[in-house]
Amino acid sequence: MPPITNNRLDQFVHVARQSGDGEVRSSRQDENRLINKGSLGQRLAGFVTHIGEKLGILRPDPTRAQRQEQAIKDFTGALVEEYGKFVAEKAMEKAGLDRSGVRLTGETILQVAGEAKRLQEQKTSLNDEIRNFDRGTLKKSEDPMRDGSAPDTKEIVRDRERDEVMLGNKPINGSMPLVGSNNQVQHDTIQPLPRQINDLAEPDLKMFGPGLLDSMKEALGKNGGKPDDELATTLGELIARDLGQANDPTIPLRLLSSEGNGLVREFLQALGLEENDRNIALLRKACEHGVSHMPQNRVVDNDTIILNGTTYVLDPSGGKHNGKLGSGGFGTVYLFKAQDGSGSSIAVKTMMGELNGDEGSIRNSERQSIRNEIRALHVAGDATVKLAGAVRSPGGVVSIAMELAPGGDLTRLGRKIDVAVKNNTISQQTANRLRMTLLRDMVESMRLVQERSGMLHFDVKPQNFLIDGRGVVKVGDFGLSVIGNKLTVEDIPGGTVNHSAPERFGDRNGMVDGKVDIWALGTSAYELFFGGRSFFDGWPMIMQQNIQNFGNDPGSRLRPGQDRSLLGQDMTTALDGETLPPEMGDTSLDRLINQLAHPDPNQRPDLGRVLESSLFLDPGVGSDEVRDLIRFISTHDVDKLGELEELEKREREKPEALGEPDRQRLDELRELRGQVYEIGAPIGSRFP
Repeated sequence: MPPITNNRLDQFVHVARQSGDGEVRSSRQDENRLINKGSLGQRLAGFVTHIGEKLGILRPDPTRAQRQEQAIKDFTGALVEEYGKFVAEKAMEKAGLDRSGVRLTGETILQVAGEAKRLQEQKTSLNDEIRNFDRGTLKKSEDPMRDGSAPDTKEIVRDRERDEVMLGNKPINGSMPLVGSNNQVQHDTIQPLPRQINDLAEPDLKMFGPGLLDSMKEALGKNGGKPDDELATTLGELIARDLGQANDPTIPLRLLSSEGNGLVREFLQALGLEENDRNIALLRKACEHGVSHMPQNRVVDNDTIILNGTTYVLDPSGGKHNGKLGSGGFGTVYLFKAQDGSGSSIAVKTMMGELNGDEGSIRNSERQSIRNEIRALHVAGDATVKLAGAVRSPGGVVSIAMELAPGGDLTRLGRKIDVAVKNNTISQQTANRLRMTLLRDMVESMRLVQERSGMLHFDVKPQNFLIDGRGVVKVGDFGLSVIGNKLTVEDIPGGTVNHSAPERFGDRNGMVDGKVDIWALGTSAYELFFGGRSFFDGWPMIMQQNIQNFGNDPGSRLRPGQDRSLLGQDMTTALDGETLPPEMGDTSLDRLINQLAHPDPNQRPDLGRVLESSLFLDPGVGSDEVRDLIRFISTHDVDKLGELEELEKREREKPEALGEPDRQRLDELRELRGQVYEIGAPIGSRFP
């Protein structure tokens, strides 16, 4: 019987010792919970209900799953109260309770509680070590990858020769194996990916049931005298009902990624209607009404959607303001949470500030952008976050639902890494392993887009690289993408100026291809490694001119080397006026970035060869330890650690001047620093 105590975790542990492998869950809604702070009689009533159901004396409760879920939430809350959020999450994750559908048993409770206690003891010991550590003994890190200083000359020549072969500056004779420090072949040269273009077919009458046309003909005969708007609604309801019986999840995507002109013409012919403006408008409105009112895919209101039969509601706890995760030129993204008990969340991108709006103020370019993105996300597959579906409001606003990328975008993650290095929470070497892992993900993601999906992205930039729940980078925001390999300059849909390749500003009739995205990958890598600032900055017209000048000079480089003896008579001038040499650069990273953003598109490497670079052979790159740290830094406010140095300085100089809010903030930031240090420590010890 649970003891009389105010400690919620003690109550769970006591019941767990009596439950063994039996399921622990909250009691029926009309009774008090099995485990609570109430009277002995209340707890006993819940316990009797629990035992009665197990013995078959009482009819099983249809809300059992919900009560089990509530018990897990209560137990999680008890752990957080006792040990804090970080320890609670780690202990729950180890026991598998962070996944849906897991049973909460007595044995599980004891296991998690024991693990939490062990982690807390470790954390306390580590925090004491950090608190007492003399930071004056730290030496400034001298890392050639970050500060641009040259490594050993022999190392430069060896890396330069190998990377230039891999990046395409020298011919490759056959398949060149990668050799590690032990002179053993590590893996074969990466081969081109087979095309797996799975484009969405245009909607047609074949997607509907056999009885729809007869029902529509009957409705036209009975309601021919009604106003066109009412008639369109009647026909639309028939279309919606028919679509509600379809089991193909691509049907809503096919309908919403197309203008529907072909489908309207098919309806006109099948129904025997004359192809005039009135009938075209009638059938178009009917189709739009049907798509907007599909039972399993529709907008209920601004805060609720139904997607593939599951109801999702706006989660105001997400993002910066009322569930808003972010916004851009072609839409706003909100956080929505499933109401089926799974606890899953999705990101919903809409063309307007609200899902249930009217399309009257939406430009044609925005309509086309959202259609492009639906098709592109479907085609891109593993290269990007998963497409969950799409819906259309009665007013005509189309919204896209995507898998949530909890780590945010690469711009903010890069800023967090820089802050962690600056205050010595992680070493420069660890930071470079994080960045190299992120860069490899970026290259692999864009390789999937180009080689497997056959697409041009046209808006590659750090803000459009997203970090998923595994700590893996995926390219996102396909609003400007084109399915195909080439496009004329005149037909380029747009993009971000400071990541636009020089050839995008050339002859309007000239052709561009996937090399424009490789250029943008290079400028994004520059931004990731060198301070978070774009190489090309300023007013758009000035940036465009600077990019054109860069492209017109074959000696231009984002990361030129510093060996002045290599200058000779040929010199180039950087945009800021500094005289720089034209060679490839001092480090392997410099040379990789320079090749990606080469002024001549024909000199930019295929991404399969980029993945063979020696930079990615470091054993720490892509390791589980590095992924763990990426996940933590990307999902926590590590950039706030910049406040810690100032608060600690004030604490040393005038401790009496610190108020209670400052002291609480100091404790929070120290705990955060300790967590980053704890997760990052294995990287340095395992990969020295």
